[in-house]
Amino acid sequence: RARAPSTIHTVSRIERRQANLKARERNKKADRRRKQEIRQCDNHLLDSDDAAARQDWARVVDRLTRVVAVRPNHPEARERLAHACFVLDRPAEGLAHFDRLSDFAEAPTLIFLAALACWRLGDVPRARALASQFLRATKDAPWLEAARFDARILLESCRKEARKTRA
Repeated sequence: RARAPSTIHTVSRIERRQANLKARERNKKADRRRKQEIRQCDNHLLDSDDAAARQDWARVVDRLTRVVAVRPNHPEARERLAHACFVLDRPAEGLAHFDRLSDFAEAPTLIFLAALACWRLGDVPRARALASQFLRATKDAPWLEAARFDARILLESCRKEARKTRA
């Protein structure tokens, strides 16, 4: 007398249909939640633009922090947040956001601000590397000549500091 094991469960068409309906409903809810998050992020980005135009940097940081909390890899929010932190003289926080950026070629001034932040924090080798990178990135940008001049001064200060530490 062979008996079927009690663990085998046959699924009827009705049960399968109900399971598919539940899965579809879960997917719809997730899509709605994602769309709502995207709308919220867009609203926070617009609000941060308005605050930046008014130079209300604390509000800019607040709004962009909310965007980054929802979408941690949002490059535009990270870039703007790093810039706002540098403006508010929060070099460590600004560098943390700057380091999470993968492509900052479109914002060479951010590279220069990061170099200044490294200098303020005492990371002279990194400040020197970033200042050099800024100068290379802006060699064909005459409108950034004032910033390039400041970067050359920073680079020379880094060289002097490096000589001091070697001696």
